[in-house]
Amino acid sequence: MLRPYCMPRPLVLFPATTLAVIPKLFNEAGFDSLAITLAHAQLAGTFPHPHRDPFDRMLAAQSTLEDLPIVSRDDALAPFGVQLLW
Repeated sequence: MLRPYCMPRPLVLFPATTLAVIPKLFNEAGFDSLAITLAHAQLAGTFPHPHRDPFDRMLAAQSTLEDLPIVSRDDALAPFGVQLLW
């Protein structure tokens, strides 16, 4: 079966002034960053579920080790046994 031709998504470029304000907005909203640690990477690589998306695996590992829920509607995260909020 042939796939219809899909136009590539346009690249969205943000001005440097917009990018510079993002950390300030995160801080004002009370958000904190969560660095990826070796423990996160090790756990992400050991999940037995066949889900192969490395970003999802890392989110699940961080959620598990840090005891944090994931705010998402992505049902693909459910088999990892993490708490999903939406």
